[in-house]
Amino acid sequence: PKLIVVLTIAAAYRTSTLLTIPQIREVFLKYVAAKGLVNANDQSYINISEDNALSAAVSVKNEETPEFMKRDDALNRIRANMQEWYEMRTEGGETLRKCVKLSLSV
Repeated sequence: PKLIVVLTIAAAYRTSTLLTIPQIREVFLKYVAAKGLVNANDQSYINISEDNALSAAVSVKNEETPEFMKRDDALNRIRANMQEWYEMRTEGGETLRKCVKLSLSV
């Protein structure tokens, strides 16, 4: 989704950089804070409907996107919409990158 590119650039990562799960979380939280999306009534929730890019990033096919949701739930949805990669390096410095579908939780 477009949000991933926006988040990555906002956190000063190149869009080609492979991010770890903690880095994705950091980028997401910075974006939420910068856009003022923290719910005023309950700070464990974010206001999804106030940001079109975030709404698109957490959307699930055939399901209505909620007005607000818990941060971890939103982050899990964003991660589910991302391609997951792994990277291995040899002692000589060669790098092998592969795209895989992993089932990891935050």
